[in-house]
Amino acid sequence: MGKLEAPVSRQDEIKGEIIRIELKTRMGAADFARVDRLRAEWRMAA
Repeated sequence: MGKLEAPVSRQDEIKGEIIRIELKTRMGAADFARVDRLRAEWRMAA
C-alpha cells in the first residue's frame, strides 16, 4: 500500500459503485434498481 492509501470503508465502496453506475452513458432499469439498493444500504451504513 502507498502512503496515501487507506482502508476503504463500506460507505466509500458503495458511493464509488453508485458513481460508476451513474457515469455510464445509458442506464437501464436494472442500473436504476441497483443504485436504489446501494443508496439504501449506504444510508443504513451511515
